[in-house]
Parts: sequence; structure tokens; C-alpha cells
Amino acid sequence: KCWLSFDVNSTGSDAICEFVELALRFSVETVATAIDASFFDLAELLRLETAPRCN
Repeated sequence: KCWLSFDVNSTGSDAICEFVELALRFSVETVATAIDASFFDLAELLRLETAPRCN
């Protein structure tokens, strides 16, 4: 179940959750690329910790 709570049907909730997860992944990878590659492992860990938990 996604950590985000929306009063919508499960299909809509999953779509929102997937969109947020993609947005987080994109932003974290962009930041990691802009900084030093040595920070990527930390950025990846942060992404995994903050990504929505979708089934």
C-alpha cells in the first residue's frame, strides 16, 4: 500500500503513487549526477528510503 493517502479508488491511487515514485527517482538521480558520482550510492539509498511503497 502506498504511503500517500488519497480518497480515490485503488487504480487512481496506484497511478498517483507511481507518478510520485518516478518523480522522486528522477529528481534524486538528477541531483546525484549534478554532484559527484561518489554520492550516488547515498542518493540511491535516500531514494529507496523515501520512495512510495507501492504494491
